[in-house]
Amino acid sequence: MTRFVVREVFTLPRLNKFVFAGDIVEGAVAAGMTARVWLDGSAFCLLRVESVEYVDRTATGDVMVGLVFREEAEQQSEFYADLCPMGTIIELTDAADAS
Repeated sequence: MTRFVVREVFTLPRLNKFVFAGDIVEGAVAAGMTARVWLDGSAFCLLRVESVEYVDRTATGDVMVGLVFREEAEQQSEFYADLCPMGTIIELTDAADAS
């Protein structure tokens, strides 16, 4: 299992995608993995990682890992930004292990 700390959530509106930008705490990430985002202590959403990209903040010299997801509904990125404020840790698994 991989653990990832979210530092920022943003949208790529022309591509209908949104990004969790942050750092890998444990393990490794890859396209096709499934992210588990907790809604509360007993329910969660599953999101499929479409791609993994670097996010460079040249003004600050900051480099983060970006997990890219398809935005399937309007304002989905805002929903996940509220669920995953800075410092939230999410778990990722291979697609076969996501259930």
